[in-house]
Amino acid sequence: MTGPQISFLKYKRFTAGEFDEYMSTRWPYALARLLLGVGVIVSYPLLRPLVPSEYLLSDEYEVGSAAHMSNTMMAGISDPECSRYFNSLIQKSNYAMKMAFLAAWGQVTLTKYLGVWLVAVSWLIILP
Repeated sequence: MTGPQISFLKYKRFTAGEFDEYMSTRWPYALARLLLGVGVIVSYPLLRPLVPSEYLLSDEYEVGSAAHMSNTMMAGISDPECSRYFNSLIQKSNYAMKMAFLAAWGQVTLTKYLGVWLVAVSWLIILP
């Protein structure tokens, strides 16, 4: 289940009957929401491999080993000096990196719901 991705001020204006000023620009707004939603949905499969859910359930994550995380995040970086620095940084701050990974995982997981909601909002704007 997803929730609305609109500002509270717009919601208050809508419930107070002041939404008519936005109806003249509904097509551009709906198209922008639709394109944004499609973009978010398309980005989900690209971002998902960077933060796999299986890693959160692994013994590696529970124990605190950051080898998998560093290998996943460093896959596109070929500079060995940067790789060594990043690996030492992870080893020094296991807890912080685990929390950062958890936050990134949550954001990527949320993208599919945001995309679906934005597409639904765009169609609801177009319908009336």
